[in-house]
Amino acid sequence: MLQEERLKMSEIARRAAVAPSTIKFYMQQGLLPKPVKTSRNMAYYERSTVERVKLIKELQGKAFLPLHVVRRIMKNTPDLNDIRAYFHIFRGPVAGTRFEPVEEQKLLEEGHLSSEEIKRLARIGVVEPEARDGKRYYDADDAAIVRLLVKMRKAGFNPERGFKVEQLRMYKEALEPLARREVELAVRGVVGKMKVEDLIAVAGEIMSSANELIGVMHRKIVRKMLRSIRKEMEKMGQENAKEERHGR
Repeated sequence: MLQEERLKMSEIARRAAVAPSTIKFYMQQGLLPKPVKTSRNMAYYERSTVERVKLIKELQGKAFLPLHVVRRIMKNTPDLNDIRAYFHIFRGPVAGTRFEPVEEQKLLEEGHLSSEEIKRLARIGVVEPEARDGKRYYDADDAAIVRLLVKMRKAGFNPERGFKVEQLRMYKEALEPLARREVELAVRGVVGKMKVEDLIAVAGEIMSSANELIGVMHRKIVRKMLRSIRKEMEKMGQENAKEERHGR
């Protein structure tokens, strides 16, 4: 009866697609409930541990949360479905995009981007395709990234001018620490303190406002830099003109 209700560590690791050492590490970090030991070298875990391990990996890999934050979330919100529901909100489609996955061939037909370039975007982690029936599909955000890259190309940011798809890595590397900090602050402020239905009611507006704020602040910083460059160029032009007059 005991073995029917609980699983060995090796089975937990197999079902959660992690190494047994990961289970041990999570145990050490206080992220998993202690198993029931039946002998010195034999212990069994609750079946729910599988979903718990999967969620921990998801919060680490997709929400960029450090383990001490994950531990606090799980302590404050015991229901794993509540935690998953909250973070699923921030992985939904952006405004004006469709949630249904988009086949790669459709994206190729829409713009001037090659299959090899999209693969290069995937290699640097900017997009994350899902293989299905021998085809590659992209979620709403990934499709939006590809379409925006095509738009930037049409505006003049093309390989001939030195703009390659790999340069999108700079956006990813700049935004990941920001997202990690942003989510950590959100977790500290609301997870475990608000009902999931209340979170759902405000999360969309929060994310929309945050995205708009980032866009405005980015535009302001770029314009400030461009003004500075323009002043430098004007100064150089004045100095060159002055030298030419003296040279005469």
